[in-house]
Amino acid sequence: MSKNINKTNTHLEEALSDFISKISDDSNKDTDLIAKKFLTQLEKKFNFQKKDIASIFSHLEGVNHNHPIYINKIPFISFCEHSMFPFFGDVSIAVLPDKNILGVSKFSDLVNNLSSKLTLQEKLTEEIGEKILQYLDCLLYTSPSPRDS
Repeated sequence: MSKNINKTNTHLEEALSDFISKISDDSNKDTDLIAKKFLTQLEKKFNFQKKDIASIFSHLEGVNHNHPIYINKIPFISFCEHSMFPFFGDVSIAVLPDKNILGVSKFSDLVNNLSSKLTLQEKLTEEIGEKILQYLDCLLYTSPSPRDS
């Protein structure tokens, strides 16, 4: 099977390189290198080792915390499920926990996990909110709003 994947990758690289050379004004560009680099980065994004959502929300037990938590500008990159064009921005999250809290990095893990697939900006926003409400017993949660950069 890996022979088929390698063959497919080679075909993709060649087709993308050809496409880049046809639309580029600069004939000196190394289109093969650009195509290979692009496809490698794309593959890394989709093969990101996602954490189990439940493990992200393994909150701190025995910690009473009922003050607002605000995480500002968690960066993300994702790809549109309709066009496969990338979209990116940042997400800010505000939570008023009842008792259970998460470390700041866990919110970043959640955004990275959910943005590492084909999705829509609206779906990403909704999913982040659903997961926070599902796993973190909070009194108030304000919906993140990814802002385009």
